Amino acid sequence: MRVPQRLLPGLIAAALVAAAAGCASRAEEGLPSGPRAAGAPSAASPAIAPFSADVLAETRELSIRYWETFNSYDLEGVLSLLEPSYAEARRGELESDISQVERFGVTLHTDVLEEPRWVGEDTAEMAFRMRTPIDVRRVLMRFVRSGENWLITFAEQQE
Repeated sequence: MRVPQRLLPGLIAAALVAAAAGCASRAEEGLPSGPRAAGAPSAASPAIAPFSADVLAETRELSIRYWETFNSYDLEGVLSLLEPSYAEARRGELESDISQVERFGVTLHTDVLEEPRWVGEDTAEMAFRMRTPIDVRRVLMRFVRSGENWLITFAEQQE
């Protein structure tokens, strides 16, 4: 598809905002950055136990619901899927990101790159490919079980 030149700057800006949506900015939160930052998931984290079919379905469903909710520009819906302290810390950033993405009518498309895996007790992570209007990015999400439910505690673009 050919994009008119006059629309290109807006699409690029929207895609950059979209790529940041749901991706924590560790530096802005005063946390160490980089792949081995404290609290950040590690690609080398060992699996603890195999996922049951139910857990696999629950974490996949949560991630799909997150992206669908984000694509519907529903800030409160997105926040409801996050662990409360993470939601509170990200509220302003997500509000801004969703507003800009909505203004440009951007839709993020995601595919599962890596199935969920355990990285700690009641903690799992999963990798996605996120397609924006201008590029493709890898996003890692972390989930924690809270009672009978799963919540998102981490989402960050990976190099």
